[in-house]
Amino acid sequence: MPRSVRISLFISTMTIAFSFAFASLKQPGTSSASPNTGTSVQSIADSTTSTSPPTTTTTTTTTLPLVQPSPDSPLIGTDGSAPVVSRVPTADRVIFLTIDDGLIRDPEVVAILKREQIPVALFINPGPATDGQAYFRELVDSGLATVDAHTTDHASLRGRSFSEQQARVCSTTDLFTEMFGRRPTLFRPPFGEWDETTRKAAASCGLRAVVMWKGATNDGRIDLQDGSLTPGDIILMHFRLDLAGNLELMIAKARAEGFRFGRLIDYIGGDDDKTI
Repeated sequence: MPRSVRISLFISTMTIAFSFAFASLKQPGTSSASPNTGTSVQSIADSTTSTSPPTTTTTTTTTLPLVQPSPDSPLIGTDGSAPVVSRVPTADRVIFLTIDDGLIRDPEVVAILKREQIPVALFINPGPATDGQAYFRELVDSGLATVDAHTTDHASLRGRSFSEQQARVCSTTDLFTEMFGRRPTLFRPPFGEWDETTRKAAASCGLRAVVMWKGATNDGRIDLQDGSLTPGDIILMHFRLDLAGNLELMIAKARAEGFRFGRLIDYIGGDDDKTI
């Protein structure tokens, strides 16, 4: 990639570093002009305040095996518009971890994911992906991570024209194919904000689903829209300083409730997710 483009992408990414920090605290966007406020968010952390740091433990744990989808686990296709998915329709007692953006790249996160053999879907932007290619490539080469689309600059898509949304969504697919050896098949809209044009733009890029979430981790707590984990839940996380602690918290909760971690593309990524 030309140096001038890399510099431009880096500057663009840094300008949104402060804004996306609040994205996961919002209810995910819908096709309406205002966010959905019909579902309350319930904190399930054991900490006494929502701002307390994650607790570090030294307990030896048993590795959670990768779960394989049962034969009747559905693959979600498209009909001209990419479907919006926040919970995968499956009877498997499985949840899915997704991690966004990529500005903070903590080696401890890689160590945890490898130790526990937990698959993750990464929705990152080109600037961090380029600057941290070796970091993300380590996760991809381990077989645990896929890198999928999250737009060029993390700007909200809602209300933009089809051509503008298409350009912002599609332009990273060739780049990530070259960088990570696999063409993205999933898309996450920045801030969870989308409209019907977003669904059409994503489908036009060959992306199989617009991926939202049913829960999020922040500051050592887990917030779930429905109050408890449900099979198929997609969990939103971010590459921030608290990610390692949030991962440990999520692993402990999943273990306590009998959940495993699934690979999202095995359920909704379609058949075009082969490494090249």
